[in-house]
Amino acid sequence: IGKVRDNLAAEFQNGGGGKFYQIRGGVVMALIEGIVLGIKYFNKDNGDKEKLEYKAAFLITTAAGIELAALGVQSVATRFAPTGVVGRGAAISLGGLRLVGGSLATVGGVMLASIDYEDGKKYWNKDYNMLGSAYLARAIVSGGISALGAAVAFSYSGPLLRFLVGKNSRLGFVLTIEKFAGSRMVPVFLRLIGIGSFITVGISVAIIFLFPDEMEEWCWHSCLREWKSGDLLKPFKDQETELEKLYESLQAVN
Repeated sequence: IGKVRDNLAAEFQNGGGGKFYQIRGGVVMALIEGIVLGIKYFNKDNGDKEKLEYKAAFLITTAAGIELAALGVQSVATRFAPTGVVGRGAAISLGGLRLVGGSLATVGGVMLASIDYEDGKKYWNKDYNMLGSAYLARAIVSGGISALGAAVAFSYSGPLLRFLVGKNSRLGFVLTIEKFAGSRMVPVFLRLIGIGSFITVGISVAIIFLFPDEMEEWCWHSCLREWKSGDLLKPFKDQETELEKLYESLQAVN
């Protein structure tokens, strides 16, 4: 108890420069951003694709806030023995936070990967082969990152599962998770996630340069094209909006 009191006192005496304040501020900002994305999701003017993008961004942003909270718990867990009350409680809380955050990030990543996959097929059908390949590549990388992230998040859940199953803590799947968490595979997975993130950024930059101009994009939403029920893209909500976007496209082209 004395060590906990001393550590908290040191954080408060840092005048806002300690990890406690930094993590708390990051969590608040992530939650605010998640609320904003949630509000945008319910905008009636959004199409199915936009709603799916906002939903995925909301899940990933919420996962980032949970991960920041997990870093605060981890800073406590590393300061105390894992056999003590504080250390054991911190390990259990850390496992729960990482499991929830990882699950949300995985679902959001799979959503974004599915959007990229659909965009890739769409551009391939329109003979934009380079752009379609870029979207498909980003979908594959995003899916791989989501799978690796889910495995890493699940590896932290050993203390939580051991606490939940109680007397059955020697179950095979609990021991397997703890063995995986202590193996060399977790650092390798984390390194691959970092490399994949850089690759995703590079592909996203390439997509910006390969993306067609505003006039072509207007044509995809225009009432002049043939619409199908399964299209992720949606037509403009009314004639006024369509004419306004047409004027903006003409200005951008000229």
